[in-house]
Amino acid sequence: MTNITRFALCGALVLMGACSKTPAPSNDDEQAYARMGEVVVTQHMMDAALARIPERHRLGFIRDWQKIHEMTKDVMIYTALAQEARDAGFNQDSIAIGRMALAADKELAEAWLDHQVSTAPDADYEALAEEYYRLNLERFMEQGSWDLTHLLLRTDELGEAETIALAEKYLARARAAPDQFDEMVMQYSEDPNVESRKGRIRGARIGQMVKPFEEAMIALREPGEFSEPVVTVHGVHIIRLNGATPPRQKPYEEVREGLVQAQKSDYADRMRKGFAREVIIDQKFEYADGAVESLVDRYFGEDRSRAPSFDRSD
Repeated sequence: MTNITRFALCGALVLMGACSKTPAPSNDDEQAYARMGEVVVTQHMMDAALARIPERHRLGFIRDWQKIHEMTKDVMIYTALAQEARDAGFNQDSIAIGRMALAADKELAEAWLDHQVSTAPDADYEALAEEYYRLNLERFMEQGSWDLTHLLLRTDELGEAETIALAEKYLARARAAPDQFDEMVMQYSEDPNVESRKGRIRGARIGQMVKPFEEAMIALREPGEFSEPVVTVHGVHIIRLNGATPPRQKPYEEVREGLVQAQKSDYADRMRKGFAREVIIDQKFEYADGAVESLVDRYFGEDRSRAPSFDRSD
């Protein structure tokens, strides 16, 4: 189960108080969704768990049966374990009570923020998306790519100088009879992948290749053109250009949908942070006298050598 699923599930169960032995449903609002022995997962419980998943991911999550199935099983497990804890009286443990209270407050706060955002006026997402596109044109440039075939000669046996001389000999032969280059690659190339790839490199982009190879690749202009012998850490290459796709500026309409969705998400995040800040604006944050020292005493006791020293200047 993914982290986002488990987070959604745990939060929803805490907020609902669902971790208990659920009685059989008695009305349409509490229709049973699944059962395991005496444990019942209701439709309402599933709605609460799914509501904790961000809206932009929710429908995709629901379309994935495996994720829904795993979520349902986890609801069952948490419910059964919680009932065991109650049967053992562990729900009266002071730390357990505190953890449940903290989790419930956090979930209620998150639900309140979701409500605030959902009822706030919408922004002009289309305008925001267009503005972002205009201000960030470089982000929407599609790199050029090259389709190449190369013949590689290693320098292990002959040494670099003699290998370059041999490459020049093969290059002259390739330029004299270009249609024989593919056969030469299969006969002479020492690329370990030559049998499977036949020397072909499709979709090569800037930044993917070693620098000397990249520089030679960029310098090729016409399909069928050969490079001079290129020395890299791998050996000596002869490169043929098969074709190239130039860089392209993606038009706004091509990226519009993703940008609008991103602006909706960013706007919601900004709204949530703004609502949260309003809670503490102009409020002074302070600790009770001796509170920090008391916390340190509880966890470190007399072993002050391991105790932290807090800077409380903020």
